[in-house]
Amino acid sequence: MRGVDETIALHAPVHETIYRDSTLENEVVAIGDGVAIEHSWSRLTVGAGHPAGPHSVDTLIQAVLTRWDGKWLIKALENVTLTNPRTGEPVLRK
Repeated sequence: MRGVDETIALHAPVHETIYRDSTLENEVVAIGDGVAIEHSWSRLTVGAGHPAGPHSVDTLIQAVLTRWDGKWLIKALENVTLTNPRTGEPVLRK
């Protein structure tokens, strides 16, 4: 994906359906000034709207951000799944 419009277009249908009753919690582990490298844990908790029922999905987010005009912009991001998103079963982290 490139840009805000592509990101919204890809994610909107999922958030309107199986993730409609979910919450997302992020914990930032490290960040710097001007240019930042972010490593954060992310936990998506899905509700009954998900085909597999309520469960949590853990990921590790790694991103490069730059500050431009007073705003942080994502230059690159990788979202590594640590839990099977279909079942919530741990893959790398328990």
